[in-house]
Amino acid sequence: MPLMSVATAQILGIPQEKWVFLHGHADLRERDLMDREDLSRSPSSVTAARHALEVADVSVDDLATIDLYSCFPIPVFNICGGLGLDPADPRGLTLTGGLPFFGSAGNNYSMHAIAETVHRSRALPAPSDSSTPTTEP
Repeated sequence: MPLMSVATAQILGIPQEKWVFLHGHADLRERDLMDREDLSRSPSSVTAARHALEVADVSVDDLATIDLYSCFPIPVFNICGGLGLDPADPRGLTLTGGLPFFGSAGNNYSMHAIAETVHRSRALPAPSDSSTPTTEP
């Protein structure tokens, strides 16, 4: 699944029903470790996840798949706690097994998680509310 602009997709003749758009994102940086009030927390990651959901106008309950990427378990559990997400959620917390089972950012982990989300989403029944666009930017 290549990542490209709408113009490139049109030039390449990719049908619109195959297009996928990002609806929410956030990018924050944690404070340096020794500048944090609580070393066991990563508040920026929770804030970024909340903001991405807000921008996309969805809640955690609306998500069909979840992929919380991290090299270590504690950031994943911090995000779970910050979002009120049960670590035993039946949707799972990763689509590919996470870093210890998949690879590293050098292996383009995040793009694989996006591709797997698209694959799984396309396998789901169509939503009953047809007023919600899925292919608009």
